[in-house]
Amino acid sequence: MVIGPNAKVSTFCGGGSSALAPYYAITPYDGIVSKTNCKEVPFTVGAYSHKELPLLGPSLRTADGQIGVSFSAYLEPPTVGNSRERVDYKIVKKTDMFMFDYVCPKDTKGIWYADIEGSLTPDMDGDFELGLCVYGTAKLYVDGNLIIDNESKQRQGTVFFGNGTLEEIGEISVKKGQTYHLKVEYASAATNKLGGGGVIRFGGGGVRIGGAYKIDPMEEISRAVELAKKADQVVVCAGLNVSYVLILLLHHPLSFDKAKLLYLLRRIGKVKAMIVKTCCSQGISTRLYLESQRATLTQPLSSKQEVQWKCRG
Repeated sequence: MVIGPNAKVSTFCGGGSSALAPYYAITPYDGIVSKTNCKEVPFTVGAYSHKELPLLGPSLRTADGQIGVSFSAYLEPPTVGNSRERVDYKIVKKTDMFMFDYVCPKDTKGIWYADIEGSLTPDMDGDFELGLCVYGTAKLYVDGNLIIDNESKQRQGTVFFGNGTLEEIGEISVKKGQTYHLKVEYASAATNKLGGGGVIRFGGGGVRIGGAYKIDPMEEISRAVELAKKADQVVVCAGLNVSYVLILLLHHPLSFDKAKLLYLLRRIGKVKAMIVKTCCSQGISTRLYLESQRATLTQPLSSKQEVQWKCRG
């Protein structure tokens, strides 16, 4: 049994200038499955620990089946219609597009537009939340229906060095196996309505697209505990993520609900011996203390080091 918000993401580095993509990375869940004789290992998230919704890139597919989204740049807004000339095209795997040094071809006015598109095929039924942050302006559509408007009214956030908006969230109901077409209509930094905030201004702007299933925190914790009771072995994958590493480096208070993670671990620790795996980077120490006597920390938690807390049976 695998539980935790970091189980199905490759948390291999922090944010900012250390966020370099490796040649190869595997999620803890996929690694565990590869070492067992099972085609599938039971999983539940247990508790969330994100600030903004997790990036959607790995879950999206382009029209030709590649991981991520297509990025089509134009000099004219979407209102022009199909007569627009596409001046740039890219496949982007990561839906956190920080366009610090991006230059749109043929642009001479500092304002350009992009259609960002991908398809989502959920692996379960449920209510799914979508999140959109932007430095510039953006609207998110699902199957042609407007879900998030982050253009008409914008609220100051912390993303993109403080230039971007708060994450605006919309919700859709999804069915397992059904494919949904997502499209973000983006306009570059010059179109933003937030004024002159931020640490440093940059022309390309940025857009961040996230998403996750909507859960009731306490119901999900109880569900994880019940599943853990039935399992022979339990692995919990928890800790920081890129958003919170960046917040700590910017000296903001640690606002993520660590209490829910702690409560999850304590509840599971009372019913099942487990291994807790966490990842930490950029000198930030994450300490999730367990009150249950079934758990002991067997090696110190330090930066840039994956550690295990092995629990006594």
